[in-house]
Amino acid sequence: MTIIPIYGIQVCPFIEGLSPVGIAMPVISLFALQYLIGIPLWSKLIPEKPLEKQVKVAFTVEAMLFISTGILLSPFNTIVFDFPLESGLKLIVGIIGLGFFAVTDLALEAERNVADKVSRDGDDIDPEIDYFPLTTKIAMFATACVLLVVGVFILLVIKDLDWIVEVGESIPLSDGRISII
Repeated sequence: MTIIPIYGIQVCPFIEGLSPVGIAMPVISLFALQYLIGIPLWSKLIPEKPLEKQVKVAFTVEAMLFISTGILLSPFNTIVFDFPLESGLKLIVGIIGLGFFAVTDLALEAERNVADKVSRDGDDIDPEIDYFPLTTKIAMFATACVLLVVGVFILLVIKDLDWIVEVGESIPLSDGRISII
């Protein structure tokens, strides 16, 4: 709830023009709603699945919640603040980027819960069911991180280029460079 408003200000001039309350309240409200929806989903969907599938279901449920939050925030800003579609897409990228790390952490928590249950109850897990090698997980995680960083940098550069065009020759380029950095 803190990172997304700061990110939004950095990548979107429309968000930058809002008051702190106008920026924070929709984000806080949607993340609170996401949390409240996630509690029953987590407690209902995860435990009823076989141990071998619980981590994948936890990852999927949380990922869908973050994606939904991003998708809901975009039309909200378009309707309430008359933001263009481009602004909403920037927020979706940010929320999905943040969500990727949160979802990964929550999936690791689910995996730890499964490991505790197996250790405590002496349950067996067939390692061949839904086998997903650790090397593949790490490669996918690294690829997603690189794509997210590149995406955010592109959004930052676009905003800075738009700003340079807007200020034109009213500011010396050396001052503009310092402002961008």
